[in-house]
Amino acid sequence: MHLRNILRFSLLASTLLGAAACGNNPAGPTGTPGTPGQLSVAVTAPNGDPISGATVWVPAGSASLKAMGVQSTSKGLVDAAGNSCADVPEANTSAACTGSDGRALLLCDGENPVDVKFAKGSFTGILQATCGQGELATASFAATGSASIAVVTGAFDRMEDVLAKLGFGTVNDFGRLELGTESFTLYDGNESLPATYSEFSEVLLDPAALASHDIIFINCDDFGLGEELESGDTATKIANLREYVMNGGKIYVTDLSYDYVEQAFPNYLDFKDGGSGMTAETPGAAETGSDRHDENAAIGVSAMGDWLDNVTVNTGNPDDNCFETTVNGKLGARNADGSVFIADLLSGWGVIDGPEASPDGPVTQWVRGTDLEGAAERPLTTTFEVGDQGGRVLYTSYHTAEGCPTQGFWPQERILQYLVFEL
Repeated sequence: MHLRNILRFSLLASTLLGAAACGNNPAGPTGTPGTPGQLSVAVTAPNGDPISGATVWVPAGSASLKAMGVQSTSKGLVDAAGNSCADVPEANTSAACTGSDGRALLLCDGENPVDVKFAKGSFTGILQATCGQGELATASFAATGSASIAVVTGAFDRMEDVLAKLGFGTVNDFGRLELGTESFTLYDGNESLPATYSEFSEVLLDPAALASHDIIFINCDDFGLGEELESGDTATKIANLREYVMNGGKIYVTDLSYDYVEQAFPNYLDFKDGGSGMTAETPGAAETGSDRHDENAAIGVSAMGDWLDNVTVNTGNPDDNCFETTVNGKLGARNADGSVFIADLLSGWGVIDGPEASPDGPVTQWVRGTDLEGAAERPLTTTFEVGDQGGRVLYTSYHTAEGCPTQGFWPQERILQYLVFEL
């Protein structure tokens, strides 16, 4: 059974760590390695990048790994440092949330062996450590087995490269995924892959294939849903995608592929032009964004902003300094005013006017910016919940800096990396 189908368990017991709070520092307290009764833990992606807002705990019982999944939408646990994260799904003796540096401090028993479980979004892991051990315990989400991921190829976006740089595959000298090294399922969405890869148009007709994945990433494509909308089985495909999310699946959709969101879930986001309200708008009508649009966008969620200050990014920007960048040569993805530089928005990108007037549920606006050379401020990156099984949809008007691939991360790619673990 996949995590999205696991019932949310009540929090039976939770002892919050008693270490001193860190004032306004969003990083979690780490204690002193080697102190009996304490365990300092760092939660990371497979490549070692920190994961903030993860739930970390010492279980009181022996629940199975797959029975420990937590929902990132119910952030009821707050530790002594003020960090918040999802509630623990089982009885435990100590629990904490990781700070912006990915670290947390747990209480444990003397200097005895201890199991540590950790989770965020669809990702789970378990670590065997020793209480009071003399070094930081690194809890890394495994490249294989921590979550079931699928990626649909596109024309102007390559989220598969970001995932590979996170350790879910291998990249070449240009930062591109080396086909065959991916630990996720890759579907052909634009006739760019060898025949050994399945076509996403066929997967959309197979509810079981969709349900086998915790998260499906749908890259921007020049046709968006165009070819699907012209086929005779469009209604079936849209219905299957809607059912997948209603049953707890997560989809991540970018730019010109926005009709995967609008046609299946019209009750949340009001895309530009094409009408509004609770019925699906005119396909493709929102593709009105201006060409070569770059801007300094505002971060709407402070926890993500704090994390962005703790990671490195390429120097320069992908439009003007593509061949002059120092890969991950700058600490901090934000500008001095707290904004983040967003680039590579090409002509006709998908524009959101805002949430619908009465959406079916809350819409989180992670990033806000402008369109048409600053004509109006609007959401650029959003998420919303669907149903009561943990389903979630992410839509972002911008995407990876596909025109300037590197082995490092551009600031906007760090945002997208962070959001992987929110699904």
